[in-house]
Amino acid sequence: MLRILVGAVALASASSAFAGDDYWTNEDWLVVIEPLENGNPYCSLVGSFTNDEIFAVHFSGVTNEAALAFILPMNEAANFSPAIEHTLAVSFVLGDTLDKGWGDRTFDVTTGDDGTTRMFTSSFLEGEVLLNDIVQADNIAFTMHEGQRIVAAFELKGTATAIEKLRECGYSRVVP
Repeated sequence: MLRILVGAVALASASSAFAGDDYWTNEDWLVVIEPLENGNPYCSLVGSFTNDEIFAVHFSGVTNEAALAFILPMNEAANFSPAIEHTLAVSFVLGDTLDKGWGDRTFDVTTGDDGTTRMFTSSFLEGEVLLNDIVQADNIAFTMHEGQRIVAAFELKGTATAIEKLRECGYSRVVP
């Protein structure tokens, strides 16, 4: 999937899917301070891609937990019912190497407020390990049927600084 220069308009639409305040942004990525979720403060890293696709990582410095999320247009995700959980394999690509170390993960699916998108959100993962894998990888892919069906794939270009800012935001929310 080709990465586009996001610009202010695309990042604004990406951030509208997330309820928080902007913490940091550049031309490709946005870090958002999210409201409390079950008493747990967290931050999100959000990137917008071609075809109105959005990739995000939610991170809590309090619990060292992270969740992966992505938003697809309804025409690409209509067959993913919000009524059931979906199992997707999470793979990282670095050059010619495919890292399937995260294996299958459970994703909840919700329909966007306007009915034109579906958001996929993973169960919680070990935060720091996930953030390190994102920084090291070139791409992330979400697949089904032993990799035969690619549900979504995102380029992770430029995530080193963005993940640093996500960590900074996440750990700044830790109250002693």
